[in-house]
Amino acid sequence: MYKRFASYIAFVVLMVSACAYAQNDVESDRPWLKPPDLKRAWVYIKNDYTNTVKLTMWTKRGVQIGAAWALAPGQGGYLTESGQKITASPEYVLKVGDDPGEVEVQAVSERHGQTWNVSVRKVWMATHQRIDQVH
Repeated sequence: MYKRFASYIAFVVLMVSACAYAQNDVESDRPWLKPPDLKRAWVYIKNDYTNTVKLTMWTKRGVQIGAAWALAPGQGGYLTESGQKITASPEYVLKVGDDPGEVEVQAVSERHGQTWNVSVRKVWMATHQRIDQVH
């Protein structure tokens, strides 16, 4: 009976380990889908600009997160991928339109609890100020 019980325990431990490994593998491919924590937070964008804008987000390694989001004037919402809210690290960057400028999330947002509140106007001003300084 002891051998049978030990084999059940070994099987359970093996299955739990495999499930945990599979979960970690999925999260490492798309860490922006992890729940918020002390560093990462959901991203709420408000288009307080006068035109419809296209917004993209990128990791610090240059990987684009999700697709581009289009926001009409006055529109706001959480950035999502596959129906899940995206959590961003402070050093992720945002871009408006096809312009070359980019800015870190932490530079143009305020964090309230588990959410980065981002203004499109701040992103646009920060990215275009840098472009103007280069030219």
